[in-house]
Amino acid sequence: MRKLLTFFVLSNLYVSFCVATLAFSFQYIYSSFNINVILFLFASTFMSYNFHRIIIVNNNHKHKRRKWVLENYNYLRLVSVFSILIMIFVFFKFQRITQVLVLIISLISFLYPFFLRKIPYIKIFVIAFVWAFCTNILTFVENSIVIDRQIFISFFKTFLFVIAITIPFDIRDIRFDDLKMKTLPIVFGSVKSKKIAITLLCLCLLISVFEYLVFDFKIYLFISFFSSYIYSQYLIRFSSEQKEDWYFSFFVESASLSLLVFLIITSNFL
Repeated sequence: MRKLLTFFVLSNLYVSFCVATLAFSFQYIYSSFNINVILFLFASTFMSYNFHRIIIVNNNHKHKRRKWVLENYNYLRLVSVFSILIMIFVFFKFQRITQVLVLIISLISFLYPFFLRKIPYIKIFVIAFVWAFCTNILTFVENSIVIDRQIFISFFKTFLFVIAITIPFDIRDIRFDDLKMKTLPIVFGSVKSKKIAITLLCLCLLISVFEYLVFDFKIYLFISFFSSYIYSQYLIRFSSEQKEDWYFSFFVESASLSLLVFLIITSNFL
């Protein structure tokens, strides 16, 4: 079980599950479901993260995951082939406009480890934009739903949320990242970066209050977002360079799936 759990987390199957879960959370909130989007996001996230991992590991012989990646390379390749088949199958089931958007996002993801990641200050914003776009906008486009003000606000809130929960990973990597990358922890230090992350969560909460008052957000939805932000701020508050990698790879990563957990709980009791 320990080996299976380790493989699930370190192979990026876990983060893929988290992305798919976050997308499903918004499908649940807006009652606009699409299993093809969920399957594609799971498979494409797995491929994207492992592609980045292999590139980074090959360029950094001291990378903390290098040994594990080399030891499990054949397993990763097998799962990657399966993921590619899912991506191809689902891609051709999408509408043309969705296919175009997927290709644009895929290009951004492909360029990330070669070019975008090295541009000062931009790393965290690229990650947040891709996550927010894929988990919010993609479903509505594929389901032919007009992107109105409420959906755009939801996208912006998710963008801020992903920036907040990504900052701990930059804190973890501060010893390994090139100083020229200018991540928030490199520029402001770990303590101020955590304050920035918590401030962003507070902004997310204010946006949720606005949604509740203006868009007639149901009370269980508001409580779910509020609970997810409280949970996330604790994860951010206790993150540090000294924490083991599992704290970030498992617990901090769980912030993105916490929304669905709280949605399930509150919708059954409120």
